[in-house]
Amino acid sequence: MQTFGIVRSCMWLGLAVACLSLAVPALAQQAPEAEAPMDWDLDRDDNALAAVLAFEPGPTFIVRCAGRRLDVLITGLPAVPEDAVSRIVDMKWGDEPGTTPPWSAVASTVAVSQAPDWLARTLRHGGSLRMTARAALDAPGSQYRLDIPPSPNAINEVLEACRMPLEDPRDVDMASAFDRSLLEGLEWRQRPAPKFPQQAMIAGAREGMARLSCCVQPTGRVTDCRIESESTPGIGFGPSAMASMRGARLKPGSPSPHPDGSPPLVSFTIRFRLA
Repeated sequence: MQTFGIVRSCMWLGLAVACLSLAVPALAQQAPEAEAPMDWDLDRDDNALAAVLAFEPGPTFIVRCAGRRLDVLITGLPAVPEDAVSRIVDMKWGDEPGTTPPWSAVASTVAVSQAPDWLARTLRHGGSLRMTARAALDAPGSQYRLDIPPSPNAINEVLEACRMPLEDPRDVDMASAFDRSLLEGLEWRQRPAPKFPQQAMIAGAREGMARLSCCVQPTGRVTDCRIESESTPGIGFGPSAMASMRGARLKPGSPSPHPDGSPPLVSFTIRFRLA
């Protein structure tokens, strides 16, 4: 497929992620239904391995392991302003409730998942996907109806290359952990106060982020936190965010426990900026 050839050449020649935005042109407000290829392609070079699914016309999905970092990207989306740091991509699988996983905007037409291993395992199962991409919550969106083919072999190989688990019990709760009303209803008794990491300052970074997922106990104590993603891995944003959770507390009952009494899972972003 011609679109896949463009994506592959951009990736494996080591060009910037922005190059991926050339893979598929941005669509009109109501995108046509797209035909899916039979299966995901698996492509590799000396430094990276990627499972790629390209629609013509439509977006391209990339699950990539490079330097032990897992990324899930969607290219060919409607453009957002060049200075945007995030974007909205709503996803609804079949008859399941819709979810809005967190995305970073690394180029005007490229979205990068902030929960890549969860999303990779979700995409692996395939299914009927209704997706809406928008620049902001109150902005009109471009709508897509896509038949995602299952790809256990290709995506599993990418997950294994990045030493990510092929199964994770937390996946069941991750979709609801992104619920906006849940996050907006969080009441902190003691907010996390992360320190800007020394490694990041040495590297010349002036801002960064880390996405965490944590269980919330009935007492408000936050436990079992995990780094879902971080900007520029290796310079301390993820570990600093994790360290800040040791003293963090939510008000008891915020959010409410599950009906079976198990602690709810929440996922949120901690941002860093040097004054």
